[in-house]
Amino acid sequence: MNILAIRHTSVNVPSGVCYGHLDVGVSDKFDEEAEAVRKLLPDDVGIYKAISSPSSRCTALASRLEFTFSTDSRLMELNFGAWEGKTWNSIYETKEGKEWFQDYENTICPDGESFSQLRDRVEELINHYVKEGVEQLLIVAHGGTLRSLFLICGICETAQEAFAKDVPYGGVFYLTYPA
Repeated sequence: MNILAIRHTSVNVPSGVCYGHLDVGVSDKFDEEAEAVRKLLPDDVGIYKAISSPSSRCTALASRLEFTFSTDSRLMELNFGAWEGKTWNSIYETKEGKEWFQDYENTICPDGESFSQLRDRVEELINHYVKEGVEQLLIVAHGGTLRSLFLICGICETAQEAFAKDVPYGGVFYLTYPA
């Protein structure tokens, strides 16, 4: 399966704030950034089955790109639970924060999830579309979600390698799922 993965554009959130499942708005640069994404898309984008995270920062971009899409909560960003809306510095100062930063792949955020749980739900979604026979899948989602796709598609071998990759706002990635 060919996957065209797009990260949402920049958001209207102060730098250093954790906002995984929070439904935050897009930045004032949305129009300019969405147009830049549009220019990166292939001419045959209409042949892709398009699916978006239900977060408004993703659906705003999917809508602006003017293709028909559905939403699926399995594409949501990592659920940071009790840490949503707090600063990363304040999170790091806690015992739980230090534990999570040491092993974010397996450590579950308070009232949230671990990165491996995020990866599992994204892989479940991909396998669903493989079973349906979808050959071209377009995904509008989040940085963590795209990094999980890098692992699922074999672009990266470890979570650390996936998080070392640059995944800019409005970034477009062409991946292949080896099913």
